[in-house]
Amino acid sequence: MVDLAQLDPTAPGLQELRDAVQARCEAAFVGYVGRPADGSEFETFVVLPTEAQLDAGAATAVCLVARRDGQWQPGPARASGR
Repeated sequence: MVDLAQLDPTAPGLQELRDAVQARCEAAFVGYVGRPADGSEFETFVVLPTEAQLDAGAATAVCLVARRDGQWQPGPARASGR
C-alpha cells in the first residue's frame, strides 16, 4: 500500500498521481518478489481510489502484482524469485 499523503499534494491530476504511485510500486517490486521486474514473469500495477474517494479523503493506493501473460497465478508472487 502507498500512503498518498507522502506524495506531492500539488500534483495536478489523476495521471500524475498514478505515475507517482507506480514509481513506488516499481521500487518495492524487488523486495516483494525477490528479483527485478526486468525478466520477471510478474509485473506490478496501481489501483487508485476513485476521484470521489480521493475527494472524500481516501489515503491509500494499492500495488498489485500479476503475471505478465495474464494467466492465473498458481502460487504467491511474494518471495518467489520469479
